[in-house]
Amino acid sequence: MNKKILLISQSPSDIRFVLTLYEKYKDSYDVEIIVVGVKNNYHFLCQSLPSHNVQFVSIPKFREYIKLLSFSFVLRSLRKKLVQKYKDDHIYFFSRFGDYATAYLIDALKKNNTILYVDSVYSYVSEIIEPNQSVVLNIKGKIKKNYLRYLLFFEMKFVNISGPAVEYYDTKNNVSDISITIDEKVYSKYGYSVECAHKKKSILFFESNGMTESYFEKYDIELKLIIDFLCDKYDLYIKPHPSHGSSSVWDEYDVNFLPGYIPAEFINVESFDKVVGIESAALANIRHPKKVSLINFFGFTDESIKHNFQKYITNHSIDDVSFPCNINFV
Repeated sequence: MNKKILLISQSPSDIRFVLTLYEKYKDSYDVEIIVVGVKNNYHFLCQSLPSHNVQFVSIPKFREYIKLLSFSFVLRSLRKKLVQKYKDDHIYFFSRFGDYATAYLIDALKKNNTILYVDSVYSYVSEIIEPNQSVVLNIKGKIKKNYLRYLLFFEMKFVNISGPAVEYYDTKNNVSDISITIDEKVYSKYGYSVECAHKKKSILFFESNGMTESYFEKYDIELKLIIDFLCDKYDLYIKPHPSHGSSSVWDEYDVNFLPGYIPAEFINVESFDKVVGIESAALANIRHPKKVSLINFFGFTDESIKHNFQKYITNHSIDDVSFPCNINFV
């Protein structure tokens, strides 16, 4: 019987790690991938890999009470199935934050397997969490905490990062933190190329529907001012976030949209003159000689949140990222 490996994909940023591990082990192990919550991750992986290797776990919103009740049974059933299937195998996961479903599965699987945690994007969060911070849960947080406690019989810590508190799987018992070197071949093998019209210079714009984020003050107004300026000078190609989509502000403009399910790191950016974003982690993860963050053109409810985004992008980017304060320097 072949040894098995389970990869639990939790966010767009972990796809490069998932495919690196898949390529490394596919010929010597039975590799299974479970995508938790991000339908576009599932879409991309199903197009890239044999579909029998990939399954999807849909997470209901916390206002969908009937679905949540049903999901508690689904998740308990999945955990039981995985515990029976995986023994003395390797299980990888990629985020400790905002994902109670993966934490619930890992907490059971760690008893009889080797659990390996690869930090895909959230290392900066661990650095800014105060060890003994006082967390006040909003209504959604209280519902989530009670849901975990009384329907899944599972306790999780909650932490403040940027906005409402999120769940945090902080256990170190039987979980090993490891680093993985990305196999550069996965970008060419699974990559996505864009043919630009070249009527003007072109910009690839990563936009993550910031209108839904509480840390921005006047996101839609400020984004519109930026678009008005850039549309006169550039052909804009918009890359929506795989989870959050893009802002409705774009509906007023003649711009090009890339498929939302393509992870940023797998876009061939060579045909673009510049790559632009705001607070997107994609700016750190992709490679291009002219990367620009527009974060200084947006007001934040808390300047420390803005600072942490800038710190992450700067510290984790291979290429330099500029942070202009004057729109003419974009």
